[in-house]
Amino acid sequence: MINREHVAMLEQLGFGGDANELECYIEDLNSAMENGAVEVENNEYDAYIALLKEVKPDSYLLKQNWGEDSAETDGVDGLLEVVPMRSITTITSLDEAQYFIDYCRSIGLPNIPINGSFKLNGHGIRLVYEHGSFKYARTRGRTGKGRDISRHVKLAGVPLYVDEFSGAECIEVRAEAVIKAVDFDAHFSNEYKHKLSCITHLLADSTPDSELKYLDICCYRIIGLDAGLSLSEEISLLGACGFTVVHNKTFSVPIGKVRDALQLFINYFTEVSENSEVIPYDTDGVVVAIDDSELFYNAPPNKNSSSANVAIKMGTKWATNFFESTIESITWTPNKEFYTPKANIKPVKMPNGATVSVVPLYNAGVMNNYNLVSGSRVHFRFGGETGVTLCDINGNSVTKRT
Repeated sequence: MINREHVAMLEQLGFGGDANELECYIEDLNSAMENGAVEVENNEYDAYIALLKEVKPDSYLLKQNWGEDSAETDGVDGLLEVVPMRSITTITSLDEAQYFIDYCRSIGLPNIPINGSFKLNGHGIRLVYEHGSFKYARTRGRTGKGRDISRHVKLAGVPLYVDEFSGAECIEVRAEAVIKAVDFDAHFSNEYKHKLSCITHLLADSTPDSELKYLDICCYRIIGLDAGLSLSEEISLLGACGFTVVHNKTFSVPIGKVRDALQLFINYFTEVSENSEVIPYDTDGVVVAIDDSELFYNAPPNKNSSSANVAIKMGTKWATNFFESTIESITWTPNKEFYTPKANIKPVKMPNGATVSVVPLYNAGVMNNYNLVSGSRVHFRFGGETGVTLCDINGNSVTKRT
């Protein structure tokens, strides 16, 4: 039961005294982790979980133990150490893809094979095979190998024996756990607000077998198969072996046309995304990567990710107008009756090239309710008639009367 101390703590942390806001924030952290971006330290994450247990002990997030690492240790997980599940840099304008363009140019070939695929809105998982036989599957753990979900993927219908893998001691297939929009709408939409929440539920240890038929495993990578295949050829092989695979397209791109090719991928996948038979899942953008495996795996790092790929959130389908930044200082502007606070934030570049450096905070009551002080994270929307609009952590507009 929530008491005054809990409310005070929730307000201090920026959740406006609302346990549901805390729950949504933890789910956002889990989602970011699944995409390779660990946004908080483990002790901070554990503190959020501990508070959630107190203020909302029936939360579905607590029932699923999402992201817990397995205590098992064996040789086959060595593949994860050799080829870790790295994050992908997400961009909202083509200017931010310069690191990818520069790496393509540095290769020195007149044409570069570039592959594009949908960025699925799901949870990353790994399937492990030994001499062709399915061994186990695991989630992408918050700090390590992840939780065992072998039961889940078996009932989801992944191949339990793959003849093409039989000559290798160990093969790892990387995939996204997803759910079709039609299945979510028909069976889970009354219980879960978002498909990602539903997928989290489907991967829980407590999920009954009867529900796992709605879980899909969409595969995109083979690790450990010494066959010299390109990334697109790996996807084709997975499809031929009976796996569900992500829709993809490869172009041979002249070295001076890489930027134009990125726009071409955006246009192509935006159009294809309207066909539910081709892509029945929620998508979160387009992943573009150099299709040559040697060039891909030998690429230099780009901060915490690779220079050989990029996740694009642009176009009419994926462009976002929801942003976040850090408040560097707060200024008060006098008007006829009172002073109005404004947050001077760490500048954020918009997809159209504009830069936002100030966010309106409206009044002291809003600042107090959302714990908006120097050093705090602030969320806002950009565009339309209102320009910059203050939002809560879920993207809902904050009004002056809040």
